[in-house]
Amino acid sequence: MSSEKLRLDEVYADYDGGRWSRSNRGYAELVDERETALVDAVAGAVAGIDRPRVLDLGCGDGADQDWLRRAMGDRGLLVGAELRFEALRTSAVQQGRLVVNADAARLPFADETFDVVLMATMLSSVLDDRLRAGIAADVRRVLRPGGRVVVYDMRVPNPQNRAIRPVTRRELTMLFPSMSLESRSLSVIPQLARAMPGARAADLYRLAHRVPLFRSHRLTMLRKGRSSVRVVHVTSSHPPTDPRIYVKEVGTLRAGGYDVVLVAPTEDRTAVADPDFSPLAARSSRLGRWLLSWPTTFRRVQGLAPDAIHFHDPDLLPVALAWQARGRKVIYDAHESLAKDVSHKPYLSPWQSRLLAPVIGWVESAVASRITHAVAATPAIAAQWDFPSTVVANFPVLDEWQAIDGSWESYQARALQGCYAGVVHPERCTDAMVAAAGALARRREATLVIAGPVSDEAIPTGDGVEYVGTLSRTGVVDLLAASRFGLVIYQPAPNIVEALPTKVLEYMAAGLPVVISESLRVGSELVREEDCGLVVPHDDPDALAAAMQSLLDDPEEAWAMGQRGREAVGARYSWSTEGDRLLSAYHRHVGPPGGRVTTAEA
Repeated sequence: MSSEKLRLDEVYADYDGGRWSRSNRGYAELVDERETALVDAVAGAVAGIDRPRVLDLGCGDGADQDWLRRAMGDRGLLVGAELRFEALRTSAVQQGRLVVNADAARLPFADETFDVVLMATMLSSVLDDRLRAGIAADVRRVLRPGGRVVVYDMRVPNPQNRAIRPVTRRELTMLFPSMSLESRSLSVIPQLARAMPGARAADLYRLAHRVPLFRSHRLTMLRKGRSSVRVVHVTSSHPPTDPRIYVKEVGTLRAGGYDVVLVAPTEDRTAVADPDFSPLAARSSRLGRWLLSWPTTFRRVQGLAPDAIHFHDPDLLPVALAWQARGRKVIYDAHESLAKDVSHKPYLSPWQSRLLAPVIGWVESAVASRITHAVAATPAIAAQWDFPSTVVANFPVLDEWQAIDGSWESYQARALQGCYAGVVHPERCTDAMVAAAGALARRREATLVIAGPVSDEAIPTGDGVEYVGTLSRTGVVDLLAASRFGLVIYQPAPNIVEALPTKVLEYMAAGLPVVISESLRVGSELVREEDCGLVVPHDDPDALAAAMQSLLDDPEEAWAMGQRGREAVGARYSWSTEGDRLLSAYHRHVGPPGGRVTTAEA
């Protein structure tokens, strides 16, 4: 490495530092974009790690450590490593930064020391292929299983600088074999950025950035796999914190030893404090989810080098066949009956529904029967298929609800309050609930608290109604812990008759009596059988108001209903049994988690 060090010393001795000055407005825009992208990348990589260890390889004088510490949330250990001692001597020690003089191909650290290794415009300074390979090998050595390598570097040659060489995506896949890879281009060509007039630099930079040809650098995230089977759970429409997907299935598979990555749409990368979360761009239109996201989702999941892919949306059925053709094991998770759901879509006319429902149902069955396996959320869904599947019901995780004090003393001390936690939508009979709450408020000083995202209608308001917006899972638990009953009122629809909404069982797990509409045949039968609530018509606000009042007027019986529901969930409707079924299906169709299965290369 001594000859390489001499070469670098000569190169940096001739550099004009003025070219990197932020006094140039155009170049300042480039630096701000670069720093923001790297902060987000590092913050995502260390999310959920209590004391992360980050190595800034090729750190120069360590100036990047200030924003790197912000990305780390001012926790853990940040170490800089730099070959050129002169660069360290200039300011690193004076600034109190932790830096070491080290050869990147022979790092003075133990195996599996770091959670993240950052290389910002570092590899492009190394011209020798063998030396690049040696550096990559040592980076892999010091990186922990599941750790990330963050690479920001040139993707195109700079004809004005022969002392550097671009780093291609293909080269990164060769330098870091078997590591999953995600990348995107950014940074306007520096010479172009510097030439932008100061007053208009910000606007011109954003305009130039829209043209891929003008982006000179690439930000790449590489993930080191663990020694277990890697599973990617992917959804194109559910939020990343969806309880069935993230809390139950991803959590169960990880606890069972599988290496699981979640891919889900979001506008907020920090929505999940999980380093193994890979966000997709959120698309509001159905056409965007069904067509425009296919190539992006396919490449994103393939880049994660999975052994198995578990997908949750019917719009990904065509993509599933492509994944299977690439040698992946593919599992379809049907949350509801697709044919019945299509037959009741409000944006389809009756004749369109009658035409499309059987066709789409046939397509679902044809694809699901050809991939590795299918999982159904209810027995009714599985009964529609003429091939083997596994029913994994969406039962509650008991640990989430056991903290609620279900004693009589706690229950009778609660405010006169009921709740509804779920999507606010006409199909959920929000108007009927608001009307019933108003009727109840005229008789008692009682409140109905509504929590959840608003879809296709206005925010619910009225006498006796309090809308609290969308709550976190902890917020939902707190709401139920403060309430005396829970509502589940649905319009009748083909999918609804056979459905058992998760909120029914969550109310029961929280010790609340359930007021449920008879349109939910399976759910209302369960409530009657367990004697844990009241059944009402879906379209009768007066009957709903009377049911709510009866529970408030007779708190001892309401509490007893809640206790019977809680006992039933603990005995017959908890996630622990369903989680065992999921793991059993994975062992049969994917393989045990102890070792990687053989798949085609990404």
